[in-house]
Amino acid sequence: MTPEDRLHLLAPYLPTDRFRAALAQRDLPPFTTGAALQADLSGFTHMTVRLVAEYGAERASEALRVGLNSMFEAAAGQVFHHGGSVIRFLGDGFLAWFDDAQVGGDAASSSAPPVPAIYRAIASGLEIQAWMRFFPHLRMKVFVSMGDAHRWTIGDPADRFFDVISGPALTDLSRIAHIAQPGQVLLHSNTTPALLGAELETAQAPDGHWIVGGLPERIAAAARSRRWPAWQTTGDAQTILSAVQPFVEYAVRAQIESGFEPDSGGLRLTAPLFLEVRLPDGDAETVHRALDRSVRVLQTVLMRHGGRLMSVETPGRVCVLFAVLGLLTAAGENEDDAARAIRAALEFQAQMDESVGGESVRGGISRGVLFAGMVGGEVRHDFSIIGDETNTAARLMDLAAPGQILVSEAARAAIGSAMRLRRLGPVMIRGRQSPLSVFAVESTPTPNRSGVDGTLIGY
Repeated sequence: MTPEDRLHLLAPYLPTDRFRAALAQRDLPPFTTGAALQADLSGFTHMTVRLVAEYGAERASEALRVGLNSMFEAAAGQVFHHGGSVIRFLGDGFLAWFDDAQVGGDAASSSAPPVPAIYRAIASGLEIQAWMRFFPHLRMKVFVSMGDAHRWTIGDPADRFFDVISGPALTDLSRIAHIAQPGQVLLHSNTTPALLGAELETAQAPDGHWIVGGLPERIAAAARSRRWPAWQTTGDAQTILSAVQPFVEYAVRAQIESGFEPDSGGLRLTAPLFLEVRLPDGDAETVHRALDRSVRVLQTVLMRHGGRLMSVETPGRVCVLFAVLGLLTAAGENEDDAARAIRAALEFQAQMDESVGGESVRGGISRGVLFAGMVGGEVRHDFSIIGDETNTAARLMDLAAPGQILVSEAARAAIGSAMRLRRLGPVMIRGRQSPLSVFAVESTPTPNRSGVDGTLIGY
């Protein structure tokens, strides 16, 4: 297999602008401006239950894989067609960036006129919603913000680099996630100046934000003109390949370069783990170093416990790390995945608290049947985890006090008496219709800080 052949296989695992920059043998600017778009899927759990009931788990897995990849190819393809880059798949959705400069390779030298990133993001979002009519059992909410951002490379290249985007544009994006509704393209109020005179079809949303219903054809056509062109290598292919390889997870890279197809995906019983780390105050470089250390520590911890780091998010002054336990063991051999998730969380927590000082980490763990496999299409794909228990683990992390790890009833049932847990009582979390029993991990006896009378369970 030639270096060019390997580049063609690895390219879809990188954000498009990152790959085009590698082709030009340069890095992306660490500070930039543009528009961020997030697409979140709804209806997946209901569809999974229906397919399993109709076809059984094995056929349902295949149907889910085909359906999800068709949908994600159409949605992520619209980002590509409007000159944007899918930064990463986020469980049941993805995060994309549209750079005002459209940096990264030959797209920047195109003869097409420049189009502000916010218009390209809006046009992409509207096209994504238009495509969703072909997937009647699924719905998508799309929300957009604009502003400044940092683009950083973090992590251990022996495992993989993560392309992280952070800054005001992403902080504002996270603040409207709970407002966006399926079927909508929601714009943060910070886009208001850019909308003046653009003749967009808009409606007022809560808190001064906007729901956009359409773009003038002249703007939509200009946005489409910024589609990424076909690429080719003009420099040394082996040098470019060496820059690209670390952004692809080691296990996936090894499979591809050995001539094997990566795992196409299916339903797996796993334990999702979310961890939030407080970032230090300071300049961008201080935050960058703290992010890099957090990710490297967790990558090392997960290697010991058989886990996989899926994504790194920076909504504001925190870092959110999503990992999953149970994927690296054979089906039927991961009964201890929830216990390993707790051990990994505690080990990571101890290392971070020792270096940062104080209770810098909180987390959430759940367990259930999730779709695990490749999602996306020809121009952009990656390994991802989709399912309701990932949302549950994330919500538990949000509920946890500083220094606390919360566990769902599903994870507690799998742990049995192997761990010391404190019952906190049922709580309501967003996305669930009924209260959820919650338990706090007690690595050592500590005062109850939850405000709820606790009962110890198991040792």
